[in-house]
Amino acid sequence: KSIKYTKEIEIKENTVINFSEYVPTKTDYSFDGWLLGETLYTSTDTFTVTEDVTFSAQWTDLVAEALANAKTTAKASLETYVNADDYRQAQQEELATAIANGKTAIDNATNVAGVETALANAKTVIDEIKTDAELTAEETAQALANRSEERRVGKECLAKCRSRW
Repeated sequence: KSIKYTKEIEIKENTVINFSEYVPTKTDYSFDGWLLGETLYTSTDTFTVTEDVTFSAQWTDLVAEALANAKTTAKASLETYVNADDYRQAQQEELATAIANGKTAIDNATNVAGVETALANAKTVIDEIKTDAELTAEETAQALANRSEERRVGKECLAKCRSRW
């Protein structure tokens, strides 16, 4: 996003303007150069005044640029945060939703801190989605616990049956 700012300066005809002498500053903006029609003159250019002309200072909003860059970087980070192949189908769907929601939150952020918060929140949601390896480990532990319980019950039954004989 750029804004234009115009300031009037009187210069005599046939004067050579060295744009390096005219580099304004503005907080939170970078100066891109002087615009005359569609031509942008930078600090390394010169111009000979032969008639009345109007140059406009061309600025880039650094805050908006930083926000746009932060959003792009954050969304790319979400895309590569985990490997979808490490998840089962149902969890892959959860993962896709979490990433899409995270990107929406990032896009809706109005400042860099908001982008960082949205990214952190999205990663927290993603971290809660279990991988195939985590689910397999839980299932194995549950199966072992079930077998252990079956053995315990079986031993109790056997003990009761023996005591009856």
